Amino acid sequence: DFKRIPVSSLAETVADVAAKEGLQIEPRAALMMARKADGSLRDALSLLDQLISFSEGNITAEATAEILGLVKTDFLFELTGAIIRHETPAVLELFNIYFSEGNDIDELAAELASFFGRLLMVKSGIKDTALLEMDATELEKAAALIEPVDTADILRMTKIVADFIRDKKSGIDPIVAMEIALASLAGLDKSIDISRLLAGLDNPGHSRGNPAGPSPQATMPQRKPAGPSRSFGSQPMSHQIDNADQRQAAPPAPPPEIAPSGPHDLADIEQWWPNFLGFIKAKSMSLWVNLQHAAIEKVENNTLYLGFSEQSSANRKMLAKDKKSLLTQLQEFCGNNVGLGLVKSTSEKSSAPIKSAAPVQGAEEFLQQHPQVKKLHDLIDGEIIRFGGIA
Repeated sequence: DFKRIPVSSLAETVADVAAKEGLQIEPRAALMMARKADGSLRDALSLLDQLISFSEGNITAEATAEILGLVKTDFLFELTGAIIRHETPAVLELFNIYFSEGNDIDELAAELASFFGRLLMVKSGIKDTALLEMDATELEKAAALIEPVDTADILRMTKIVADFIRDKKSGIDPIVAMEIALASLAGLDKSIDISRLLAGLDNPGHSRGNPAGPSPQATMPQRKPAGPSRSFGSQPMSHQIDNADQRQAAPPAPPPEIAPSGPHDLADIEQWWPNFLGFIKAKSMSLWVNLQHAAIEKVENNTLYLGFSEQSSANRKMLAKDKKSLLTQLQEFCGNNVGLGLVKSTSEKSSAPIKSAAPVQGAEEFLQQHPQVKKLHDLIDGEIIRFGGIA
């Protein structure tokens, strides 16, 4: 077995390869690819090649997060900051924004657990950016963020996320489970040293200066009424959140979807596959990007087998991790209980992405799914002369 390459070294290699190819790449974008590759140089280079296909010579951290389906680091800092300040409405609003943009809940849970683990290491005094899988700026922000929080509370935060993963597997609605987990995180009470508490009870007249030690103190900041919601990065909140009288935020609105046009038979897959790609793109950009490297290998026993060439093995592995989600979308689109297989293939048809043979989305449908474009269209009373469709 090959040893796992450290994330920092892998990020440097990705940046060097990009530079030799004449590309500009943000350091954080290289770091994101290295984290996603999980120590594999081949996977990291495959991700880089994938991003090159969807960029114009400049690979940004924002574009990397969107195309690879990653949780943005700025979002993790924003969400964790609101949790530490006990701003429950703001926490739920941030989740509302995240989910309404079509992002994956399981990915958020995994990234939160990893992020809390790195915060625990920072709290323990570790400053090695390579070990923390952070750059210097992120390390500085993490140290400031976690300064008022006790180690015991970080462990409790991590356990709440672990409980979410367990509860979700029991069949509970993942949206509800995540809202419960986030509300629990934001409502986390302080940790108290029991020995100090007992000492304070034994010496009530000296609770602030008894020999047993200082009085119990909050290890997380005390809760305070939630003020107006803060912006998420450069994007403003969708609405202002009321203050202390408001106990919970409205449930998140579901992301815009392309509804399946009806049952689809696997025997006719060559005809409706482009429409299915458009259906997937509206739900998950990361699934759609990886499906571009798949080819229809065969249909057998009501099961669709997608083939991937050796060069696309990283895409196959990423889809395998989200196979359950992809299968659910396929069954929803087909209207029946079909199976899905992801296989290696040496045939030529697996070496190139599947292309749409014809437009799969009408102009009106496109405008309905892109309200900002529709608003501009209506503002200028525009007329659509020609529309090529969106795959």
